[in-house]
Amino acid sequence: MAKWKSGRSCAHCGLPGAGTDDHIPPQSLYPKQSRQPNSPLFSVPSCAQCNNGANDDDEEFKAIILSAVGYEHYASDHSLDSLARTVSKNRRLWNYFEQSKMVHIPTFDGMTAKQKVIFPSASYAKVILRIVRGLYWCQNNNVALGLEIPIEIFIGGNLPCEPASLLAIWLRFTWSSVNYGTFKFGYINLADGQSLWAMEFFGSTMAYAIVGEHAKGTSGRPF
Repeated sequence: MAKWKSGRSCAHCGLPGAGTDDHIPPQSLYPKQSRQPNSPLFSVPSCAQCNNGANDDDEEFKAIILSAVGYEHYASDHSLDSLARTVSKNRRLWNYFEQSKMVHIPTFDGMTAKQKVIFPSASYAKVILRIVRGLYWCQNNNVALGLEIPIEIFIGGNLPCEPASLLAIWLRFTWSSVNYGTFKFGYINLADGQSLWAMEFFGSTMAYAIVGEHAKGTSGRPF
């Protein structure tokens, strides 16, 4: 996708001077071999300050998402090979995988064993904040949410409500998809002036975020 002109405003903070692209979600999830010709990855304009230091967070986010997805979902072999290369070169990520443990989770066929890797939540949260602000900008006629409005993130997609309520909320979402259908998102406006955002990565991993003045979350730049 072409570079945004520096006269454009940043999708994250709303200030002028957006001279870079911020891919939503990070383009590190999509190695060049897996990208479709003439189909650019989804991105929003960003200033250098909001995009500063994003690469390290994006690499850890890639490890979190792709290790949770695995081969049984929509991640390509190229993406998973890229994950293996990233982990082999990053001792910190390698240590997380070394400390992984086998867990048993319920499936339609009974219990199944899977390897579970525990990552710190900081990088995950930083990337989700950027994604939500970028999506907000796109869905609100290129008006930035700004850094002063807090965003509450629910890691692992666990909303604090009963399953029946979650299903009712889920049915209200209008979903959109980008990046060859591997990233889906939707949002609904809540009664108290807040909005609820849902994100699905590679048909598997979910994340939710509540945006609004009453959200118990993070404001400002996430670094």
